[in-house]
Amino acid sequence: MDALSKFISMLARPKSAKAELEAALQRLDVSAAEEAVDALEARRRTMLATASDAEIAAVDTEIVAANRTCERVGALRAETEKRLAAIRDEEIEAERRQRFDDARKASAAAMTKLKRDYPDLARRLVDLIDTVAAAEIAINAVNAALPIGEKPLLSPERAVRALAEEPRKLVDETVTAKWFYVDAWGKVEEHYVSDIKSTDGITGTLDTGGGKQYQVQLKKVARRTFLDAKQGATPTPLSAAIRLPGLFVGQADFWRPAGPDGVAYEMGSRQPQVLDAVAAARRALDSKPADTRGEPFQRVEENVIDDAEAEELFGLAYAAASEVAR
Repeated sequence: MDALSKFISMLARPKSAKAELEAALQRLDVSAAEEAVDALEARRRTMLATASDAEIAAVDTEIVAANRTCERVGALRAETEKRLAAIRDEEIEAERRQRFDDARKASAAAMTKLKRDYPDLARRLVDLIDTVAAAEIAINAVNAALPIGEKPLLSPERAVRALAEEPRKLVDETVTAKWFYVDAWGKVEEHYVSDIKSTDGITGTLDTGGGKQYQVQLKKVARRTFLDAKQGATPTPLSAAIRLPGLFVGQADFWRPAGPDGVAYEMGSRQPQVLDAVAAARRALDSKPADTRGEPFQRVEENVIDDAEAEELFGLAYAAASEVAR
């Protein structure tokens, strides 16, 4: 079986593997088949003046066969390309289907988690805020009348979330020696130090020009390097910073800020407002959503229709009404 017959046999099957079709496409060379026809026709033209009819007829037979081969190669290539395109379309569709199925599963999981976990998360957060508020109220009460020897208790939220003040820190300390004017202006300027004349290395004289001399003395100097103090930083209390909308449209907020958001006011204050907000949140968590869309308007539309449309719309009822009308 020649190569062309193998290709014909392959395409005679309903389906072929992608790799098999791609290999066939590489070997189905239409240009080479056309060049073979051109070569035979050129050969025939050179024979017209010298060859016999039988010889020319033999070349004509070759040309017919070569043309048929060229046409078949073109048809086989077109069919191969068509099947490869169909396979690629199937692959693209399969990939899209997989992504769609994955997204649908992810969406279903997200909806389940949202309906199941969000209200529970809100309840746990409200319970946390309630616990903190109760502790703040108790701390405020005991701090107003402390037992002997006890220091005020810190707000639990401040203790966990705030940044405390940091005092100035000593990072380096050395002792050096510096020349000072005696009963004069303090430390000798650096550019005059090399002009000091001293016999004992402790006292000396300095001539700065103009004929005037200054008495100077070497003193020990403690040199300390510090990091500046840091101020404390207090965030907005959670009860004022958090907002949790209801899960459904028309459902009350699960938590509304109990105080001005973005304001770092004293933690532990406003606790009565927080407890009121806790009570409102628990009512919201148990509430049913209200349909906020309102009632739909009722509208009447009239359109002229023919008998065929009337029968299609109303069927036997229209046919019976027509008989009664007759």
